[in-house]
Amino acid sequence: MDLSRSLDTDRPSLQAGQQEQLSQMKTNQADCLLLYYPDTLQGLEEHCTYIVRGTVLDGSEQKTIQEDPQDFPYIYTETPLQINEVYQGGLSEGSIVPICEKYYVKQTEGEDVLVHYGNYMPCEVGKEYIFFLVDGVNRSDSEEPSYSLTFLDRSRYPVLPEESGLSTQNFQAAEADEAAYQKLYQEVAAKYLDLQIE
Repeated sequence: MDLSRSLDTDRPSLQAGQQEQLSQMKTNQADCLLLYYPDTLQGLEEHCTYIVRGTVLDGSEQKTIQEDPQDFPYIYTETPLQINEVYQGGLSEGSIVPICEKYYVKQTEGEDVLVHYGNYMPCEVGKEYIFFLVDGVNRSDSEEPSYSLTFLDRSRYPVLPEESGLSTQNFQAAEADEAAYQKLYQEVAAKYLDLQIE
């Protein structure tokens, strides 16, 4: 039995315009073991290839990787990102590239459920973020390259209006990680947005 084909038919596909429904769904956190989880900006920068500022576009698509039918499938969501500014790496301003977001939607007992890896929650369409990315391993040589968030939620920081300030309401993270995320956010904002956040 081709499990990946079965999964593709049994779960909903994320079509254009569906992302606004994600915030209304029940969620389920999938375990995700990272050997290294940076708590400083230097740690983030040293373990990524690209640092960009970009706007998330509509048109996400759910994907499955399963090289062997005996293997457990890896499911993620590919989202288009328009690059607005490049701080590190060889991406081009103005280009649109696919990024691999660590979540997917599955149907459980007739209800859509948002499954997310670790503390990562979906990007908001139309919002601008700073991303720390690496080359994705999920595409063949014949396909367009994609880019993956290095450290789940710690690889993405929303670009906020100066008057909005920084608070835990500006992002979704587990309570245990809020302080670490805020500390990183302050470092990212100071260096890449020239903002001093207290």
